[in-house]
Amino acid sequence: MDLYLPDAEKQEALKQDERVGQHLTKCADELSKGELRYFELLLLLHLDVKFLLLDEPFSGIEPLYVERIEELLQVHRSTKGFIITDHDYHSVLRISSSLILLADGCCRRIRHIGELAQWGYIPANALG
Repeated sequence: MDLYLPDAEKQEALKQDERVGQHLTKCADELSKGELRYFELLLLLHLDVKFLLLDEPFSGIEPLYVERIEELLQVHRSTKGFIITDHDYHSVLRISSSLILLADGCCRRIRHIGELAQWGYIPANALG
C-alpha cells in the first residue's frame, strides 16, 4: 500500500475496509483472484486521478467479487470516470452510463442492448 498510497489517511481507510482487513498479513500470492482484483481496484480508486482505465475487471472473478467490484465502481462514479473493457457485458451494462462497442476496427455507440446483438457481439437469443 505504501508504494501506491503515500497518504497515511488513505492507507488507513483501505485497511478499514471489511474485505481487506482480514488479509493484511498475507502475501499477494495467498489471495484468491477475486480478493486480489478487489484489493487492486481499491488501490486504484484511492489514487488522485480523475479517470481509470480498467481492463477486464470482471474476468475470471467469482460472483461475490463481481458484485463487490460493481458496488465500488458505483460508489466512486461521482468522483471518477471509468473506461472499462470487458466481455462480461452484463456487469458492464449494470454500471455504465455510456457504452461503446469496439468491433471491426470501429467504435459504435450502443444506445440499447439490442444493438449488441445487431452488431454480432452477442447472439440474438441472449436477450431473452
